[in-house]
Amino acid sequence: MSVGKRNAPGVDWTAQVTQLLALSGLPLPSLDEAARQLHVSGRSLRRYLAEQGGCYQRLLDQERRQRALRCLQDGKTPIAELAFEMGFSDPSNFRRAFKRWTGKGPGCYRE
Repeated sequence: MSVGKRNAPGVDWTAQVTQLLALSGLPLPSLDEAARQLHVSGRSLRRYLAEQGGCYQRLLDQERRQRALRCLQDGKTPIAELAFEMGFSDPSNFRRAFKRWTGKGPGCYRE
């Protein structure tokens, strides 16, 4: 990841963060960890994303959603285990988030 250009004109911070999250292992990085990898402060990254109409939490949720959908399609990982792998502290939080993302619970999606 070669950013390091602090607030450089033309830097698409949303794309940079999206790429970083896609290439990251689990657990996914926090905003401050992502900012460190992009060579900016957490506060600056939050501001850069906001200037471009983005939000770290929204990008993190998109990546979690994509990974959860892939894992549920393979049908092997128990939902509780998947919840913890995706960074949720409790399976019920994961179930609520998944329902918000897709309109159905993870168990229904898997069937």
